Amino acid sequence: MSLLEYLIEIVESDGASVEAHDSADVVKAAMEAWAFIATYTDLHEQSDRAMEAFIEQLDSGDLGIVTMAASNIALMFEVARHLQAEAEDEAEGAEPDLTSTLDLGYDPARLLHKMTALLRDISQGKSRDDKASRKTQMSYAIASLDLGVGYGYSTSTHYIDGQDGGHFYFDGYSETLHVGNSKKILLNSWAVYARVRFLQSILAGGFAYHMQFNDNVAECLIDAPVYDLHEEYDHNSRRDVKTTELREYQPDLAVTE
Repeated sequence: MSLLEYLIEIVESDGASVEAHDSADVVKAAMEAWAFIATYTDLHEQSDRAMEAFIEQLDSGDLGIVTMAASNIALMFEVARHLQAEAEDEAEGAEPDLTSTLDLGYDPARLLHKMTALLRDISQGKSRDDKASRKTQMSYAIASLDLGVGYGYSTSTHYIDGQDGGHFYFDGYSETLHVGNSKKILLNSWAVYARVRFLQSILAGGFAYHMQFNDNVAECLIDAPVYDLHEEYDHNSRRDVKTTELREYQPDLAVTE
């Protein structure tokens, strides 16, 4: 049994396979670890079972599990889009080789209805624990499936305003990660987000240090866009980072159940 299969078995059994039945924390940890490993793995032999497990967890009574499952589903569709794009590029106008692509077997439009209903449930829920974060994560997953975009896409404008009038615009993506005082990493893919999420869980308070001084950790985000704040404007005279209010993405749902 591969490590990915071991983790999916935990998700499928709600933790029972490791004698932690109905432990939300164990199931979430398994999904988090699965996503991290999946960003480095060929998913062709893993996708069917994983997708079924994550879709089933959308019905969980724990909202943390629900949003984690939605995030992993969005990650798998992102992988499928990238493989499709690579196949088309290699074909150079001819019919692409579909054997290298990833068929997830699910219509994202159908999943949008379920996720949108879940977003409403989260919004109307009485519990305030991580409610805003869960709403944001579900909104990102909905936008990703509907528009074919990466993690952190929103209809807000996110930028850094320098004294000299220069700006960084993030093209619809609003999630960033500070690395020390001089760099900002744009989290614009589910793969990058999955790596950050896992590393933050493992490293906790040491995450920022390892990002700056541990090459093995920094290499995990090598594909993410990095902005050097010092090159854009004088660090000592910069203004605060400005963002507009994040507006939840709402898809135009044309498909009915």
